[in-house]
Amino acid sequence: MWFESYGFKENPFDIRPHPEKFVGRVSELKKIKESIHSGNITAVVGYAGNGKTTMLKLLAGELGTDFNMVYHDCSQAPASEFSMTKLMTKPRRLLGLLDGGAYSSKDKVVLLCDEIQKLDEDKTEEIKAFFDSGVLKAVVFSTIDYANIVDSMKHRISDTIELPKFSSDDLIELIKKRMDGGVNPFTSQALHELAVRSDLNARNVLKNAEKICRELHETHNKEHSINSNTIASIIGKHSHALAELDKRVPVELSPTSTLVRIVKESNEKIAENTRSLEINELESRLSPLQWSIVTCLSDSNKPMTYEQIAEQTGKTKGSIAKQLSRLALVSDVHIMSKKGLTEPVVKKISRDNGQVFDLEEKIRFVLANK
Repeated sequence: MWFESYGFKENPFDIRPHPEKFVGRVSELKKIKESIHSGNITAVVGYAGNGKTTMLKLLAGELGTDFNMVYHDCSQAPASEFSMTKLMTKPRRLLGLLDGGAYSSKDKVVLLCDEIQKLDEDKTEEIKAFFDSGVLKAVVFSTIDYANIVDSMKHRISDTIELPKFSSDDLIELIKKRMDGGVNPFTSQALHELAVRSDLNARNVLKNAEKICRELHETHNKEHSINSNTIASIIGKHSHALAELDKRVPVELSPTSTLVRIVKESNEKIAENTRSLEINELESRLSPLQWSIVTCLSDSNKPMTYEQIAEQTGKTKGSIAKQLSRLALVSDVHIMSKKGLTEPVVKKISRDNGQVFDLEEKIRFVLANK
């Protein structure tokens, strides 16, 4: 086999997840772990090859001592076969002879649901039902596109973690980890170009690395020092991306009358632009459900009970109460601060007939003048 000529017993570039050789995503992993400990529903969004599955399997291993981690890949079977009842059944005991029974709220179960866009609304409702009942401590699911998630689930998401492309350094580290124990034939520059020509995508990098090594083996031209030219000739597509990374084109502006006019017009719109920026920034820091609560309170122009907000937004009372508590910085303060929210967005007002909620004056002012 081709990989044996490089000192390996099996293909080092196998695209199946290898959590023990995962690279990068330090801040994203930290956020997901915090969300799990807080008991949230978290969405991990990223293209194929951005590390979603490997991250979920890494979490399953790292948090397995604190929680009962249940992983399910929705792409491996038809949605009709998905069953939360089966997933929430404990593993069999005594060499598989005894049924493990059903999980309960005492078991601190975390569901890791890969490629959730494969499920229809009825199946996602099953997940929500187990979460609302307390059997599920937290839920983390992955998807290639946030828009593919059914609306009923979108409104329950507390945290959304978007996975950007890997850096070239991350992918260089990935190849080195995969080739640990054998011969690494790639020069440093070759690894960098391999990463960029693979569109900074982990799956593409592994496929291209295998293609290069396999082709060199099959042509009896095994090289122990693969350079950039070899990569370019075998991958077979020219990319200007590598050169683009090193371009530093200075932008020179001449003091023309057009520029003066632009600056003058910009100055006249500072207040308006600043307000728009504040609104956009606030929305980007909130989950879809939290933003729905904010807009609901803004539209009402008066304080509302959490029951009224639930009715207005069509969400459950429990989920609304939980998010109001966060927006008021009464609970999960560390989660909100991680989003850059260090001041309350809503305030709780006590009245003789109960409690109501309203937007903080600064937030209401900004939204009123949008």
